[in-house]
Amino acid sequence: MVLFAPFWRLDSWIERLLPLAERVFPRVQPFLRADFADPSLQAELRHFLPDEDFADPTVQASIRQWEWPTRALGQVRRAGQLGYAAAGAVTAPVLIFQGRRDPLVRPHLTRRLAQRLPNLAGYVEVDGEHDLVRGAAPDWPAIATVMRTFAAQISTTD
Repeated sequence: MVLFAPFWRLDSWIERLLPLAERVFPRVQPFLRADFADPSLQAELRHFLPDEDFADPTVQASIRQWEWPTRALGQVRRAGQLGYAAAGAVTAPVLIFQGRRDPLVRPHLTRRLAQRLPNLAGYVEVDGEHDLVRGAAPDWPAIATVMRTFAAQISTTD
């Protein structure tokens, strides 16, 4: 098993508010007041909408209307908690990659999860954020090398 920045909990006060938020705010519009001139927002949106023109007012209006059920965030949170609780029962070899500058999945939380895994084959922190799997991290060549070595090792064990 190879995990990239495995989410199991938020490192924020927001985590404690999610159960209440599900009841008070059943839906959120995260892009309602988005600044579409912001290059970092455009870069993130481009991962999901590569062909859209973010300067187009029609596109902006459509994205501003997106609604996400708050309950879904709570379900992701609960799934992470279940995964953390079950980590001690994982028998497959596990290799974990974690970006040192990941703002969503904090490295100290991933290290905590790694300690629970009885068959941890490796834990690798690299220069990167949360987009490690996209191959955009500066250390992507090192990540690819470690993954190939891991795959070769597990393919030869019976």
